[in-house]
Amino acid sequence: MDAEEITWHQLQNVVMFYGIGGVGKTELSLQLAEWIEGRPSPPSWGVSPIGDVSATVRWDLNSSHGQADPLWMLLHLRRGLRQVRQVWPAFDLPFVAFAQQARPGQQIILRHKNEEVLSVQDVLSGLLSDAATAADLAGGGGGAAVVTGLGHTLVSKAVSGSRARAAFREFDGLKSLVEDCERYSGDAEQGVELCARILEMLSVAIDRMPAGERPLIVVFVDTFERVQVSHEATGEAALNRLVSASPYLFFVVTGRDSLRWHEEQQIHLVRRGAATWPGLLLDGTREREPRQHLVGNLSEADTLDYLQRALTSVGASVGPDVPLALYDLTRGWPLHLEAIVEVARNRASRGTLTMEDLGGKFPQLVNKLMRGFPDDERQAFNAACLLPYFDEQLVAHAGQVSVGTVRRLVQRSIVLPDASPVYPHRIHDELRSVVREAGSDVNSGWVEQDWERHARLALDEAFDRFDTALREGQDRAAVLALALAINIAIENRVWDERLIVGVRRSPTSRGLSALVPAS
Repeated sequence: MDAEEITWHQLQNVVMFYGIGGVGKTELSLQLAEWIEGRPSPPSWGVSPIGDVSATVRWDLNSSHGQADPLWMLLHLRRGLRQVRQVWPAFDLPFVAFAQQARPGQQIILRHKNEEVLSVQDVLSGLLSDAATAADLAGGGGGAAVVTGLGHTLVSKAVSGSRARAAFREFDGLKSLVEDCERYSGDAEQGVELCARILEMLSVAIDRMPAGERPLIVVFVDTFERVQVSHEATGEAALNRLVSASPYLFFVVTGRDSLRWHEEQQIHLVRRGAATWPGLLLDGTREREPRQHLVGNLSEADTLDYLQRALTSVGASVGPDVPLALYDLTRGWPLHLEAIVEVARNRASRGTLTMEDLGGKFPQLVNKLMRGFPDDERQAFNAACLLPYFDEQLVAHAGQVSVGTVRRLVQRSIVLPDASPVYPHRIHDELRSVVREAGSDVNSGWVEQDWERHARLALDEAFDRFDTALREGQDRAAVLALALAINIAIENRVWDERLIVGVRRSPTSRGLSALVPAS
């Protein structure tokens, strides 16, 4: 199979789990990954039915703001591919060519091991040289000098007898793809198309492997609703193009809304229609196993089981009628149940708890939850709620509390993991909204002036990080800090002249655009 022979019909490489906020879709995504990797999972799930998985990859779109960064996605995929093979010439050659145009001067890290860095550029160096060995490629050090000053000459840099030259002969269209990547101008649509072509080349490479040796690679795509935020949905269109270019990858998607890729009227999508995505039909006409699943609230039995285990784990005891009453109150909404457990944790020392202790609508329960926090932790929680994502130092500065206080906060179940290695935490949007809207009606709640003041403190910290990163020549860190500042300003409706100055000083606008809202 060549790249142009990839079929766009009868694609079955996507499964979607969708449902309202707070029903546990992210937790489901994380547990599914652990399940197929053979790690501890709910006993009732049994053994994963899909066999041995070669690698798992996670694309968390929580901070995508309606757009998608295809380079970031391909980088995470490439890290997963290392679990199968060290080197993928048909992928690596165009990928590095594209990355060097999209992120000039940045090293693309595949792993840190014993403080030794292995980058894609190291792997590429081995591909271009005839002196590369398997040991070179596994440990880095393939001769980075080969790549230095690569510019628009990657094809000519490949010496006779190198694996790159062999790949150019083996894969039709690879040489022209590399050259097109080296001419990348920064246009977003062009970038998506180039990355899709890189994935198509990977699909060709996998297709040529013996059937029994083809890897099973599962990509988990979480918070998909972030790229379904507008009529144009440019981020969704990018994902659609990348997924359709990857028939040998299996995508597990979680988000609020179902996928509508099977609808012909979704004209913003390149690959659409029931003939292309037959498994996504929701009308019961499909013959195959359904590929879209509604994730609803917990059943009564599951709610009672969850409460029994969770309340025991926090050392709380309740009256015999309380669990069923809590189900009637929450109707099994997981986010509400998690908040109940946190309130129970705070009140466990009171003895047997009643509905008066644990009941109330969700906003009322948030009030009870905050009353159980120490004073400094309430401040930290408020500060965390004004941020789209955070680390401990950021919340400490924004909330004017100690890092130790924030460290206690992030141990609570209401603090969710974020995929970013720099900002590893976040608060669920539903919870953030309730806390923000409650104002001074909740214990230690903030009024608008408080939210603005603390948002400006968060901005100060973000700009300090931006300036430090620029001084130290850390371009990626500078872009992440500036994106954080822009997102804080937009979400909290505060303005700062440093935003304009920061955009002008940013090392790159290409890396920034995928991290902030489009408008």
